[in-house]
Amino acid sequence: NAAYTGSVNIAAFWIDPTASDLDRIMPGDLRGIDETGSLKGLTTYGMATVELTGTSGELLQIAAGKKATLTMPLPTAASSTAPSSIPLWYFDEAIGLWKQEGSAVKTGNTYVGDVSHFSYWNCDLPNAIVPLTFTVVDVAGNPVSNVFVTIGPPNPNPVWAHVQGYTDSSGYVSVFVTPNTQYILTISNFTSSCGNYTQNFSVATTAVNLGNIVIGTGNTATITGTVTNCTNNPVTNGYIILQDGYQYYRHALDNSGAFNFTYLSCSPTNVLLIAEDLSSTQQNTPMNYTIVPGINTIGNIQACGISTQRFLTYTVNGGSPVTFTYPADSVSQIGFGQSMLTYIQSYSPSSSNNALLSFDHAGITTGSMQALRSFQCFSITDSISILTPINVNITECGAVGEFISGNFSAVLTAYLPPNNTYNITCSFRVRRNF
Repeated sequence: NAAYTGSVNIAAFWIDPTASDLDRIMPGDLRGIDETGSLKGLTTYGMATVELTGTSGELLQIAAGKKATLTMPLPTAASSTAPSSIPLWYFDEAIGLWKQEGSAVKTGNTYVGDVSHFSYWNCDLPNAIVPLTFTVVDVAGNPVSNVFVTIGPPNPNPVWAHVQGYTDSSGYVSVFVTPNTQYILTISNFTSSCGNYTQNFSVATTAVNLGNIVIGTGNTATITGTVTNCTNNPVTNGYIILQDGYQYYRHALDNSGAFNFTYLSCSPTNVLLIAEDLSSTQQNTPMNYTIVPGINTIGNIQACGISTQRFLTYTVNGGSPVTFTYPADSVSQIGFGQSMLTYIQSYSPSSSNNALLSFDHAGITTGSMQALRSFQCFSITDSISILTPINVNITECGAVGEFISGNFSAVLTAYLPPNNTYNITCSFRVRRNF
């Protein structure tokens, strides 16, 4: 809140509302709170993010009582339906929703409006929304959890009109949709099209409950078994994890250590099964199993032999360590089998200092040295670069479903003058998923 005088660096990016991957590159999910405090669905005509920094990398904002003019392009494909004036909305990162503030005017093939601060801004028309609910079950009435659900209009475009997600542990789905609209509901196994289910329905102006959506017998596999710990007692605080391709599906054990869940599958499918005991931080060696439609009785799995400890710790310029530890925090490897890079990410709902790093994946093994490609954390506001080669020391590299651990020390340099340097130390251990 102190006055700033000097050069201002402007970082800006426009998000095309007609982009095929809009749902993955925009913040939030096109829900917003209008000026009356009502929740609305939004139809976007373009977004932009703007960040201002000073010569030392400090974050800047427009002074109180002042405004700046923001001009955003309007794609030709959206121009015919674009209104002459449109509400502006900014993204409130604290609540994950857009908030209405001001408006923009259509000028040629652009929208122009005044804004009082910079963050993400969005040109949107608000729409009324109605709740839609349903539960996915098998023919025996058992919930089908963790299946991929898409709800959208018959026309596959625009992509922002689609809602996507997974059923919860009880097979339940609750979303908001646009009234007076025809929709197609698709339920699928994310890793294949096998067993896809579709249903057409329409939405008027009142809440819609589709009830139970029943997936046929030939499209589901019921998987049952038990889990014990290293002393052969039932695991009551843990999970059974099914890995299919690059997707993990986690199901809680009951108070007798048993699991019983339904998986969407209509043909023999090779999966990994991992039993995890949270109390002892132990798991079994990942078990290869072929599941088939119908009943699959696994028997007992002993969650023992491999530590499930997961963490990411880093320091910046010799400061206090920032540590993320599973299960309170999320620490994971992301990427795909054909990827040239492994990404390690951490997230905590109680911390803003989340981190993301990447290094070469090819040739990774215990004792290998993998080239560091990037490092980011929220406590460093500069965009930083790697000027000299830096290696990540891989100290453990188990099979898929087991664990990778490693560490590195590096001096990273900011792109922009005065080119601040950051002395980073980092260590990690995560489950390997490819």
